[in-house]
Amino acid sequence: LRLTPRWTSWTFGLLVGVFVVAVLYAILGTMDAYATGVAIVRVDGRTPLSAKQPGVVESVEVQPGQRVAEGDVLVRFHGDVAEADRLDQEFELQLIKTLANPADEGARQSLTGLRAARELARQRLEETLIRAPAPGIVSDVRIHAGQSLAGGDPVLSLVTSDAGYRVTAMLRGQYRPRLKPGMKLRIEMSGYRYAYREVTIE
Repeated sequence: LRLTPRWTSWTFGLLVGVFVVAVLYAILGTMDAYATGVAIVRVDGRTPLSAKQPGVVESVEVQPGQRVAEGDVLVRFHGDVAEADRLDQEFELQLIKTLANPADEGARQSLTGLRAARELARQRLEETLIRAPAPGIVSDVRIHAGQSLAGGDPVLSLVTSDAGYRVTAMLRGQYRPRLKPGMKLRIEMSGYRYAYREVTIE
């Protein structure tokens, strides 16, 4: 008697075939494993700038990500601009008097004193400015207008054009034997989901 239906015969053959393929894959096949963790991005070539002296921030002239040239003003502190302008005007008036009467020794001495006072005022006014020491990109602005700072407090950072970036990844210790230099590491920045960047493990 033929009691079993016909489909059981080819189903049995199919199951045997799947079992054989599974055994061969378990012996010869490979399966990828992924190690995940957090990473820190460090910038090689970032120059931190700090306040030269205590003062109150008058204005921040740049924004994060802005490209600046060497010597550009980044931050202004409150300074005695009126005193510097007054000394400039007095120096010009005294210079006119001296040129009108070159033989007047008193006018010449007064002109010398005003020149020294004007240079000192300009120097003090220059100390209230923070300028870019080199061309680069502004990053990590930590201050705002009206903020009071002490000497040495961090103001902002400047990333030079030839700066390099280094990523330090922290992964689980169980993956250490599997990691080798030359492998690819995929980075996803916080806040930029599915925007990946591949780097090489050193």
